[in-house]
Amino acid sequence: MCGDACNSTRLSTGGTIAVLRSPHDATGSPVANEPVASCDLLFHNHQNLSNAHTRAVLRARDGVSIDGLKNCSMLIHRDGDLRTQAPISDEVRTALHAIELKPSVDEHQDYARMDLPEALELCVGTERGIIGRRVSIVRGGERVAEGIIGYN
Repeated sequence: MCGDACNSTRLSTGGTIAVLRSPHDATGSPVANEPVASCDLLFHNHQNLSNAHTRAVLRARDGVSIDGLKNCSMLIHRDGDLRTQAPISDEVRTALHAIELKPSVDEHQDYARMDLPEALELCVGTERGIIGRRVSIVRGGERVAEGIIGYN
């Protein structure tokens, strides 16, 4: 799915990455009226003495602010198909993870971070592993950005 990681010359930075873009319909037109800036979504697992948790980092691309993430939720779906056009209400019900975004934005507005309420499985091939799954950013019942989670 992600190539031969054992023989790759690219160094991993650890964790996962999803490159998020505004979704498009079959004609190639943006679906969202007010698209979120293109951004990278990175996940890293942290272990401390009290608990394990996942930190999500949203990093804006092309010098655009990520203020558009206010009042959004993140859905990690059970599939990896970007062509899915199911109603958001159905996708929220069937999502592997549905997380309200409450990111802490840095002073330059080019990245935000937040600790998720639970540790995610940053792997492929398990029932709860997130590699290869579709991730959507949703606001008010509308998909505003989406991508596929892969190794970083």
